[in-house]
Amino acid sequence: ELGCGDGKICRAAATGFGCRAVGVELDAAMVEVARERLVDLPPGPRSLVEIRQGDLLDEAVTMTEPPATCVTMYLMPDHYQKLEPLLEAYFSAGVRLIVYAWELKGEHWRHRLVKEGPGWWLYHIPSNDGSAGDSGGGIPTGVP
Repeated sequence: ELGCGDGKICRAAATGFGCRAVGVELDAAMVEVARERLVDLPPGPRSLVEIRQGDLLDEAVTMTEPPATCVTMYLMPDHYQKLEPLLEAYFSAGVRLIVYAWELKGEHWRHRLVKEGPGWWLYHIPSNDGSAGDSGGGIPTGVP
């Protein structure tokens, strides 16, 4: 999760879906809050969440092993242009991107939009046959 704040989305991914989640946050105080809130999780989901303090533009902070399959982002739109190279690197690796609150603008993003709901947008590179590939399968209606 890019700009994870208190880690709410990371915790939801781990507890609700059993996903491994890595949150990245620049603000050291928010990183501490996010890490403190992890202690409230049961051991299983807690072991799936990692919170990192650092700059989103630092590849060493944002890249994970194993590589991410889905990235979430709840950031102000004024950050989007700076993140474009990072987002393109994720897309070239086949990663899905879920953006909350402010959709990505521009024709190339409209071509990548595969599903949306109230306040969220799911982007993914279309498959070679021109279809959207996975149209967000497994994502409950209204919940990215």
